[in-house]
Amino acid sequence: SIPRILFLAVDPARDKPVLKEYLGYFHPQYLGITGSHKQLGRLVKSLKAFYRLDKKTDDDVNYDVLHTAFVSIINPQGEIVAKISPPFHPHRTAEYLTLLIRQVSFDD
Repeated sequence: SIPRILFLAVDPARDKPVLKEYLGYFHPQYLGITGSHKQLGRLVKSLKAFYRLDKKTDDDVNYDVLHTAFVSIINPQGEIVAKISPPFHPHRTAEYLTLLIRQVSFDD
């Protein structure tokens, strides 16, 4: 089988209301996930990644979200088997993912 594609939204207050619409631009089997800041912190740390809501004040609504830009490839056992970093060249990325899928079992 093929891997599942998950988008991780790290700003639930702004992302959750528009996540479904955003996912509409992609393959229908792609999933969007988010969680509490505590849950996100644990997950992001386990991926050796980071994110920060760059708010100037607590009520700031015009802020940037800073985050790592790599893609983690995780097998069903929860192990990171690869990371892909920008720039993402469609053909090279597709070739790499095809090779990876042949080597790693993504069956549940």
